Parts: sequence; structure tokens; C-alpha cells
Amino acid sequence: QLVERPTRNGEAAGSSPALSSTLAHLAACGADCWGDQLTRAEVEALALSVTGDAAWSAWAAGCFTGGGENRGYVGAVGGPNWDGSYDVGLPQINTVHATWADLTRALGDPAYAVETAYALWQVQGYAAWRGC
Repeated sequence: QLVERPTRNGEAAGSSPALSSTLAHLAACGADCWGDQLTRAEVEALALSVTGDAAWSAWAAGCFTGGGENRGYVGAVGGPNWDGSYDVGLPQINTVHATWADLTRALGDPAYAVETAYALWQVQGYAAWRGC
């Protein structure tokens, strides 16, 4: 079940103070700190292998690499957003989902990040990615 919690005490919504500090640093640093950049074809193949859903995989490849979210960087961090949250990893998973997703893992494990994004999409649909 997806459960969100509000921002408190200056930390990113849904995350610990340590994770909030790391996310703030990565967001400020930008692409120089985000690690590997995957191509559209690489993201589509990864998404297909993780989900088995060809239509979603094609959409995800365009969204996650086409500038809609993060241009394909595995360790991308966007934000802070209006509510203090950050968007994490290849699919830009919002930190409000940190109660059920391991966002530290999502920063370095693109297969886990895609699996998590697919689970989020199954609940919230495409609206979870307003930039695509």
C-alpha cells in the first residue's frame, strides 16, 4: 500500500534527515554528480525486462530519457519541490513515497527504481509523472 507522510522539521517529505541532506547536495550538484546516463533504448530494455509491459516500457523510456524527467541519469535528483520533497533516481520517484520505497537504493539501482516506478504507476497512473 502506498502511504505518504507530510514534510516535517525541514526534511524532504517522506525521508530521513540524512537522506534529505544527500538529496539536497545531489540536486544542487546536478548531472555532474548523477552517475551513469542511460539511453532511451537501454531504459526501454531495462523496463521491459523488469515489468514485462511493452507499452509502459516504451512510455517510460521516453519519459525518463527525453528530458521529461531527468534525461536518463541513474542517480538524478530533482527539487526541492514546492512541498520540500525531492524526485529521486532514473524515474524521479518523489520522496513522499519513502515510507514504502528504498530511495537510497533507487539512486544506484536502476532496475529497482524502474520496478518501484511501475508499482507506483499501477496505483497512480501517468499522473505521477507530470513532466511527461
